Amino acid sequence: MLLPGYDFTRDLAGAASEMEDLSPSQQAVINPTTIPLLHVNDITTLNASTQAVLPPETRAALVGDPLPAAFGHGTMVAGAVRLVAPGAKILPLKAFNSNGTGTLFNIVRAIYYAQEKGARVINLSLSSGTKSRELEKAIRFVSNRGVTCVASAGNDGLRTDDVYPAAISGVIGVASVNSIDARSLFSNYGQKIVKISAPGEEMLLPYPGGRWAGGWGTSFAAPMVSGTAAMLLSANPNTTVKDIQKAFTHAAPLEGEMGAGRLNVYQSLMGAWWD
Repeated sequence: MLLPGYDFTRDLAGAASEMEDLSPSQQAVINPTTIPLLHVNDITTLNASTQAVLPPETRAALVGDPLPAAFGHGTMVAGAVRLVAPGAKILPLKAFNSNGTGTLFNIVRAIYYAQEKGARVINLSLSSGTKSRELEKAIRFVSNRGVTCVASAGNDGLRTDDVYPAAISGVIGVASVNSIDARSLFSNYGQKIVKISAPGEEMLLPYPGGRWAGGWGTSFAAPMVSGTAAMLLSANPNTTVKDIQKAFTHAAPLEGEMGAGRLNVYQSLMGAWWD
């Protein structure tokens, strides 16, 4: 269920469509013909961006007027949540421009806004190499009020301790694995930033214009965990942030500083029940 959200990039209430980031000519091309394949790369300060790979006829129509780098990212992340928790209520908050850039001010505003509107889980498919006191303060504030924060570990393919908000205390940082439970080559890893891993390659996800897209990136692994957290809360609304964090220690073991292991929804649910 999609709730009325807020577009912090335009200061507009309501669930704004990502299509509004496109020019009229781009909208005309993307609506009827696009069959996109998206690949995510963390090339901006605070978010993974997306790059659409389009059929030849669509690429030709967009020559000189390419799609924005991060177009469709939010829609795909929300779709990943719905894969796991189809009954979850999703509050769409837009803190980034379509080129994948955003301000810390808008991100912090969105975190506070989500808690104020009753969110119990906040998915943060974004990353930065820079520590922020205000971001830490916002996450601590909402966590103390019963909100579970989940963040992507980033797509630099590095062992690192410096990816935020994944490295912030209390945040569930998520790395990406492939179909054979090996770390995705693009996924960051490390004891400080990764609490659990989840599928993040070849994800078939909704895309603007009523289309579907393939997605690669920790941005799409994180919402798998967020969706599972939503399921835990649905099963027991009294579940606490610490309960959810503990539930995610029940996972399929992995080597190489990939947290508790690969997400196993059944084990997490049963772990929460028996713990």
